[in-house]
Amino acid sequence: MLLAFGCAAWVVLWLIAPGSIVAASGSLIAGAILLLVLVRRARLTVLKLESESFAVPSGFLRLLPRRIAYTSIRGVREHFLPFNVTVLRINAGDTTVEIVSAFLQDSRQYSALRTFFLERQWTTFGSAA
Repeated sequence: MLLAFGCAAWVVLWLIAPGSIVAASGSLIAGAILLLVLVRRARLTVLKLESESFAVPSGFLRLLPRRIAYTSIRGVREHFLPFNVTVLRINAGDTTVEIVSAFLQDSRQYSALRTFFLERQWTTFGSAA
């Protein structure tokens, strides 16, 4: 009911002043994007390799760190995407973490992570535990 009323009010505003509704829509979208960018910059999370586990950003806007123990890793795969983007998929039991090369600062960081994860003797995705 409320959604129908909101749509009806939007149509009426469009009929009365179509230019103002377009400007208002653009302002709302630009404001929402700006708010998301500011929140992401204020709460920056990074990939951290530690002795027993690693923490990788996850969740909406990659704001929450997810800690994965090295002992829980069941397999690592590398996927190649268009535009020279590569994704490391790390299967850690009930969760799968993706590390996208485009999100890192340079290709040397991705190469180091790739070497670290792919040269270990993890079990593969399809193997029975």
